[in-house]
Amino acid sequence: MKKQLLIFSGLLLCVIIMGCKKTHCPAFPKAIADTYFPYTENSVLHYSNTNGDTLTFKIERYVLSDNYSYDWNCDCACDAYASFRTERDPLSLRMDGIISLDDYRVGIEINIQDDFWGNRLYFYIDGINPYASNNARLFGDTLNLTTNKPNDRITSVQVIAEKGITRFFDAEQDCKWVLVEGK
Repeated sequence: MKKQLLIFSGLLLCVIIMGCKKTHCPAFPKAIADTYFPYTENSVLHYSNTNGDTLTFKIERYVLSDNYSYDWNCDCACDAYASFRTERDPLSLRMDGIISLDDYRVGIEINIQDDFWGNRLYFYIDGINPYASNNARLFGDTLNLTTNKPNDRITSVQVIAEKGITRFFDAEQDCKWVLVEGK
């Protein structure tokens, strides 16, 4: 009888330990999205270079993740994101961006690609909880993303707080594309 009671108690303890707990995760902080990706769906980004050429990117999708909950039996990390995607411009370029957050890390990634290639420029900060603070400028006022890969077409991207992606260097055309403000 003691053995059966011990087995029953062990099983009951396992059920309690393995039981579901509700985990609540916050939405992506809008203040951070507004700081680095101050865009809306259908907004248009105009860029020009020193040759007088222009590029136009129309935001076709802009998403902020919502808060969510799930049942789980451990203390799991939450994550959230803000992202945008543009339509292709006449030169067949598309620009995508994402800011991702979890309980321990924040990151920003920018992709600029055409039909044949694409390259991703990114920056991550570990050991930070973006939910614990109202700090909307996690990446500072100016963020310069660069790559040193020899075959990358886009080798640098600049993101300025409250302006978004303000410039990028196109190695294929050997030019810097600069955001035309006020258009």
